[in-house]
Parts: sequence; structure tokens; C-alpha cells
Amino acid sequence: MEAELWCTNCEQSYCSKCFEQVHELPALKKQNHESIPIHHKPLEPALCDEHHRQKLEFWCNNCQKLVCNRCVILKHRDSSLHELVEIDTAASHKAQLLEALCKNIQSSLNECTKPFADNTDDRIQTFTRTFESIHTMITNREKELVREIREIQIKTKKLVDQHTIEMANLQELLNKHCKELKDMTSKNDPTILLKLHEGLTEDLTKLMERIKGVMLPTQTRYQIKGINELEEKISNVFQTLRAIAQDEGIS
Repeated sequence: MEAELWCTNCEQSYCSKCFEQVHELPALKKQNHESIPIHHKPLEPALCDEHHRQKLEFWCNNCQKLVCNRCVILKHRDSSLHELVEIDTAASHKAQLLEALCKNIQSSLNECTKPFADNTDDRIQTFTRTFESIHTMITNREKELVREIREIQIKTKKLVDQHTIEMANLQELLNKHCKELKDMTSKNDPTILLKLHEGLTEDLTKLMERIKGVMLPTQTRYQIKGINELEEKISNVFQTLRAIAQDEGIS
């Protein structure tokens, strides 16, 4: 069974059943050992890889690494070359920087995912009513124009769908990195954040660059060249009619 309890006297982890069995022993029963939930177990101090059994207590801003007291004495004594801060202070600062970066990326994502307005149907209705007044003379031409616009609409919709998928992927990736940050900060162990912040910062920066490189889909509006003069100059204008897509960035 998985450990559930921590004995503050034995300094050992137990499942509920084992805790009861062990502490039924006469020698331990008299001592009234206390248990706490395993997730309240005291944190074990992070130790220096170079100077064993020395706790990591400082962060060097110049070297970007955790150091112990012996590291400070042997390699980081010169304050002009090594700016040392306590690990709690350093971790708090790094967390603030990463959170600000996440918010900045989220803001950029929000700008890239604004609703896309499609006025295709309104425009089609407008010029369709005009075509109806001209009867059979322009029926074939009307069909050609509708087909051209529909082709533009299909191409535009594909771009919008691709953009939506890309934004969803970027949002999912940001959520993943934000969860990683939350997991790190929730463990109440600043050394974890300080050891991993560089990689997470690099991942978030790359994500920001990807978002900046995303091309916004254009909003397509339609205009029928010569529509207002159609009834007066049908003979001269007939062959000049074209479906023109006006590309406008989403605002």
C-alpha cells in the first residue's frame, strides 16, 4: 500500500495499517508517537552536488546556479562578481518573471483568437436582388459570380479553420507550460523552480515567437464592380463585372 502517514517521532513513512501495527509494540506504544498526513511531511533540504551534506541556501544571479555556504566561501566570495540572494527570494523573483511571461503570451493569444466576421451571405443577397431585376440577360453571369465568391469563401474558411486549430494548439501548449509552473510552485520547494526555470523560460519564449509568427486570417468582403450602373449601362458593363475579394485583417 502507498504511504499515507509520517511519524514525527520515528521519522518514517507508513500506510495506515502499518502505522497501527508498528506502534502497537509495547516499546513504542508508551511513547505516544504522533502521525501527520504524508503530504505534510517536512521538506528534506536540497544538498550541494559538489559539497555533500551542505544545504543549498543561496542563488548566484551571475552564475545562475544554487550554491551552499562552502561554495560561497570557495568560489563566490567576490561580491563584485557574484550577486548572492536567498533561495526563497530568488525563486519568488523567477516565478514572477515566468507568470508575467505567461500572461503576456495569453494576451497575444487572445488577440489572435478574436471572432471572425463573415459577411458573405449579406453581400450575396444584395447583388442577387439586383440581378433579379435584370431578368434572363444576366442570369448566367450571376451564376458565374456566385461561383467565384463561393470559391473565395471556401478558401477563406480553410484558412480560418487552420488558424483556429493553430490557436488551439498554442493555447494547449501554453496551458501545459502554465501547469508545469503551477506544479513547481505548489511544491513549496524553491530549488525545483530554480533548477528548471531556465528550460521553462526557453519553452515559453519559443511559444511567444511562434505566436508572433502566426498570420492572422483576413476578413473577406465582396464587391461587384459596376453593380450600381448595371441597369443603365448593361450592354457596356456586362463583361466588366467581377467578384473582387477585399482582404481586411481582423480587428
